[in-house]
Order: sequence, then C-alpha cells, then structure tokens
Amino acid sequence: MLLKIKEFRKLKKLSQQNLADKIDVSVRMFGEYEKQTTDIGLLKLQKIAEILEISIFELIELSDNEKQKVATPLQSNCDEKIKELEGRIEFYKEKIEFVERKLEDCETEKKRIKTIS
Repeated sequence: MLLKIKEFRKLKKLSQQNLADKIDVSVRMFGEYEKQTTDIGLLKLQKIAEILEISIFELIELSDNEKQKVATPLQSNCDEKIKELEGRIEFYKEKIEFVERKLEDCETEKKRIKTIS
C-alpha cells in the first residue's frame, strides 16, 4: 500500500510543517508518515484527508495484489447478495402469478353467478 500524502500536500501548496501542525505531530513524525517509515493511524490519516479536502481512499494506492485481495471478498459477497435477491424475485413472481390466477378464478366465478341470477 502506498500513501500519496506528499503528492496531495504539494498540490495544496502546504509544507510538512503546516500539515504537521494541523494534525498535531512533529515535522519529523510527519516526514516519517510521508516516507512510510512509521505506521500512521487511521484517525491521523482521516484528519490528513480532511485537511487536504480529499477522501481517505484517494490517499491510498493499492498494489494490484492488494486490489485483488480487497476485490475478491467484495465480489463474492456481491454474488451471494445477487443470488439471494434473484431467489426473492422468483419467489414473489410465483406469488404474483398465484394471486393473478385466483383473481381470474374470482372473475370467472363472478360471471358464472351473474348468468345464474
């Protein structure tokens, strides 16, 4: 995972000192965040994203391998949800068809009763 903090910081024309002050860390620590020699907590990362007026996802660049790891469970989950919803749709289609047949039976019975009376 690559953090693009420096890239976005420069686009906003902020110095390391400016951003470090805004997130309440030393310039040295902030430099380590940019170089990724120190792990950055999610709250600090979110705060940086807010200051830079971007989403946290824009700060993170995943490798192709990491993207695949993220995408596979998501795709699997989506596939399961789609199957579940397709099953529900089929169930309700059958219920609608049943009700339509009953309505037709009622209409037929109504006509039969009218002809008898």
